[in-house]
Amino acid sequence: MKCLGKRAEAIFRQLIEGLENPGDHRKINNAGGSFMPVSIDVLTVNRQTVAGREWCDMRVSLAHNYVQNGDVMADPDVEFLVTPLGVAPLTFQQDPGIYRRWAWQENGQWRYRPRGQADLTSFCNQWMVNIKQQQWDAAQKTFFPVRATEKVET
Repeated sequence: MKCLGKRAEAIFRQLIEGLENPGDHRKINNAGGSFMPVSIDVLTVNRQTVAGREWCDMRVSLAHNYVQNGDVMADPDVEFLVTPLGVAPLTFQQDPGIYRRWAWQENGQWRYRPRGQADLTSFCNQWMVNIKQQQWDAAQKTFFPVRATEKVET
């Protein structure tokens, strides 16, 4: 299964920084309405000990969403597998009506469709770069800028 390239993985890991448990989520909206916000949701977390070492993998959803006729629409929504070894995209949803599952777990083993999953990985490599260009606060060098109206605890 193909994983994100180093640059895209670094951006992705910045986006999920501090999100560690199922249900953890955040919305990043630094573009002032010029671009769609990015929503990040931790779906599952699997912590275990493998060969005497702690191992943790997560499934995380990253999405742009909009509302149409009262329904939240994905534009797109991609589910990723995050491990210490890399970040691999698994599924792609684009509303209305497009859903592709390119990788899945079956009887404890990962299965995937190589060409589709590789294409999705290529898309996500560029998507991470686009998200950084759209949502990065260059002045504060972060996705999570402190606004003048926020209180900062010291």
